[in-house]
Amino acid sequence: MTNATWQQALVRAAATLSEHSKAGTLGIMASPAMTNENLYAIAKLAREALGEKNLDHSARKRDAALADIARAGREAGFAAGTLVDIDAAARIITIGVDLSREQPVTELRVKKAVRQDGAALISVHGSDVELDGYAAAKVRYEPGKAAAAVEALAKQIAERDEPSPSVVVLGSRLAETEDASLIAALGALARSLGEQARLVAVLPSCNSRGALDLGILPAPDGGLSGAQMLQAARDGRIKALFLAGAEPLLDLDADLVKDALGRLEAIVYMGWAADSLPVSPDVALPCLTVLETGGTFSNTDGRIQRVFRAIRPRGRAKPVWQIAADLAQALGNPWLPASVEEIFEQVTREADGYAGVEWGRLGVNGIHPRALAEQRQG
Repeated sequence: MTNATWQQALVRAAATLSEHSKAGTLGIMASPAMTNENLYAIAKLAREALGEKNLDHSARKRDAALADIARAGREAGFAAGTLVDIDAAARIITIGVDLSREQPVTELRVKKAVRQDGAALISVHGSDVELDGYAAAKVRYEPGKAAAAVEALAKQIAERDEPSPSVVVLGSRLAETEDASLIAALGALARSLGEQARLVAVLPSCNSRGALDLGILPAPDGGLSGAQMLQAARDGRIKALFLAGAEPLLDLDADLVKDALGRLEAIVYMGWAADSLPVSPDVALPCLTVLETGGTFSNTDGRIQRVFRAIRPRGRAKPVWQIAADLAQALGNPWLPASVEEIFEQVTREADGYAGVEWGRLGVNGIHPRALAEQRQG
């Protein structure tokens, strides 16, 4: 790479993205560690300015029907739950999730419910996990066989147990080994547990919920997932990638990533750690971190929390949303947001589940849209 002005870098990046999007050879990945406002801006750039279908926030292989595991649970008939529901549960069922590794704070909550409040824990997993030591019952399954295990558990509960307040904690990694048959099995479990059952989905990154809510997913009519983009790069069908953050690639096999990126004609990188990539990008657009800009995140059960700016920006880096807007303008689709707050207001108008949330009422504890809706109904 050579040094360039912002204008030169934006012009080259926009030209690269436009050329490959029109040719059908572009893929876009965005980090689920970015704020809602930044993810909204990237989605807007991809869908409206580029008309791009190949967009994702993960590069791991997963079944499309289970990509949003919380939505899959709702489709199965579960009511959405929150982490607070764990505290009052008489029965907790963890399925396909190792909380000690994936969400330790939630694991502590489950342990407290078992030890202090007498909740019965059922651990359903493909291998032994730390929470097994607190479980009243353990269910094991082989990869690809979780649906059968859940169906058998549902039948056992329906035959032997009375309905009681229950929480099912569902792991997003199930999408990597299971298929849509799991939804039917979860439906059987929901019916056996009764109307008092709630579902909490455990997602892998700090703003995976926001990425899902804001559409950082492949288009249903032929869009490629992150894993498919990397495979297509190796096959020569994808020739350029726009990487908004490197996080989607960091937990994959390093040799696979290096091979895929090395075959590309162009990489446009927008982030704060270009040196974390195994291949140097053709264009690097340095952006500010959330500590320099502030913004909002949506936690695993949908609570929207605000992060306040803690560091004064230095140097020439720009906010992600500003770079996305500059690229959109260079592509002939001007969008001129003035602040993070303005973008959040657009999110509340357009994203399902965010309506009615006011920027001025957000704090570190956040607001859960469901609770807000219940307050209004009351």
